Amino acid sequence: MEIERVSRRARTALAAFVCAGSLLTARCGATVRYVDPADAPITNDGLLLSYAGSQILLQRETIYRPGIDEYRFSAGGIFGGAAVAIQAGDERWLTALSPGEAVGGGLPWSGLFGAFARTQCGSGQTTVCQTTGPWAGGQRYMALRFRDERGGAYYGWARVGRPGGAADGPYAALLLYDSALEDTPGLPILAGSRRSLLDDLKLALRAAGGLSDLTAEDATLLDHAGLPGQVDIADAARLISIWAGKG
Repeated sequence: MEIERVSRRARTALAAFVCAGSLLTARCGATVRYVDPADAPITNDGLLLSYAGSQILLQRETIYRPGIDEYRFSAGGIFGGAAVAIQAGDERWLTALSPGEAVGGGLPWSGLFGAFARTQCGSGQTTVCQTTGPWAGGQRYMALRFRDERGGAYYGWARVGRPGGAADGPYAALLLYDSALEDTPGLPILAGSRRSLLDDLKLALRAAGGLSDLTAEDATLLDHAGLPGQVDIADAARLISIWAGKG
């Protein structure tokens, strides 16, 4: 997967989801590919996230209407069956996830565009602006789904937020802080996690003393190189249910 700055003249690669040879620092654990794009701003040019031939665009639009200027931050799949998770309702807000929530087949996926936030400013001598939406303040995680040419689904997350003290109106800003992708097709990933769900599940099963009950096939499947970290035993049942239900 690549994160690119999109412009009318050229597309400059910001980062590549590869374990070696990345333009920026990348850390790979098991099958999760993590990248830090150095707090990339989402501008009118847009950011393009690409993987396996499918693409998701993050963009900022400026819409002028009589008496109101609107600045809209949105994202959506534009090629190859890529999709984002969107809440139900007329506003079409992107689904804002908290750390640890599952990104998988159970989310409300859509190939259309959804909005992070909208800032509306009235005209006049004193301009008053108001920002609404799930990303109006703080940082949240958006859900990503890419597809390969065989129809396989690859799930990931992107941490997006407003920088501290960010202004509204023409200077409204959202930043893409970092992203991660699970490159095993069909396997969910936890929002904010840099580790494969299989690694978390293996650690949880070991902590619960249940690893010996696995079949040889399951043990082989779970035999990934784990990263340092602790898994709460209480999370074992939740992780197993996510794995069994594929998100």
